[in-house]
Amino acid sequence: MKNATTQQLEKKLDDLQTQFENVQLEWSEFNRMTQREKVLSEKKHIDFVSELAVIRGRVDRALVILKELK
Repeated sequence: MKNATTQQLEKKLDDLQTQFENVQLEWSEFNRMTQREKVLSEKKHIDFVSELAVIRGRVDRALVILKELK
């Protein structure tokens, strides 16, 4: 039979293990969300650059038309 101190230490160890596993889960979730936000941010950047290219193309066409009209 185990004495009370050993049982208390085992319970404390089990509690700490559970806390550690919870922290690992929270950290994994945080990393997953951070990665998702990074991917979304990169996509927004790509979309923004694409939109700028479209606008630049329209401006270039407008400049050509203005030159032709002169």
